[in-house]
Amino acid sequence: MALWTGLLIRWWEQRRSLLRLVLFMLGAGLTFNLGRDITLLVLWPVVFAYFFVRLTEIWATNRFRQLPQLATVIPAHAGPMQVVAGRLSQ
Repeated sequence: MALWTGLLIRWWEQRRSLLRLVLFMLGAGLTFNLGRDITLLVLWPVVFAYFFVRLTEIWATNRFRQLPQLATVIPAHAGPMQVVAGRLSQ
């Protein structure tokens, strides 16, 4: 059960992606149906949904890799940033 909870927490932390949020909500909804034992009989929707999410993410990165980059993407954990006259300074 600790592994299942850890997996749900990981998906909750990745909720910026709509697909990962849906995956978390599906997993949280199925948690009550697990009972005392965790079986694949209950978790098949999560397994198929996870593979669908991964394939969609791979497809999206391959498709949009060819487009020109119009903006600089900065990770959320990079700290405070300021943009002055079109240049990035920390």
